[in-house]
Amino acid sequence: MHRLRVLIVTPKRTGIGGVAQHVSKLGEKLIELGHEVDYLSCEDLPCLKIKGLANPSFMVLSAF
Repeated sequence: MHRLRVLIVTPKRTGIGGVAQHVSKLGEKLIELGHEVDYLSCEDLPCLKIKGLANPSFMVLSAF
């Protein structure tokens, strides 16, 4: 099997439930399989405050 470089883009990487736990477990399993895993989360980004948009920092960077 080929080794993959995986970027997991998620709104939340830390926490005790939901998306954070799913992303954590997915990353762990991919690493166990020998893949390289990186994460991009709005927790790693500066917060842009634009009225009417829930999380513009994440939306803008997710497009790339």
